[in-house]
Parts: sequence; structure tokens; C-alpha cells
Amino acid sequence: MIPRTHLCLVSGQPNSNLTPLLDRAFKPQQVILLVSPDMRQRAAWLQQTIGPT
Repeated sequence: MIPRTHLCLVSGQPNSNLTPLLDRAFKPQQVILLVSPDMRQRAAWLQQTIGPT
């Protein structure tokens, strides 16, 4: 079963969010970024990286 949504808890460690998205078998339809105020810049970088494909 392929998940429809991937929830990313944005932190200082982006690998845990990026690794599943690089797996073609996992490819979710939607990604939701859960961001604390101090992680906004990292969330912006992550969003640019994963952007629409």
C-alpha cells in the first residue's frame, strides 16, 4: 500500500524526511510539513528541495 500523505516533522535532521521521499515505491501524493517557529528556515529549504515533481 502506497501512502497518500507523508507527514514531515521539520527538525535539524532533514535525512529522516528526505529518505522516504527518494524511494520511488513510497512516492506519496502529498507532503505536509509540521514546523515550529524556530524551524521555518529549514522548512523553506526542505520545501525547495522536495518541491513539485
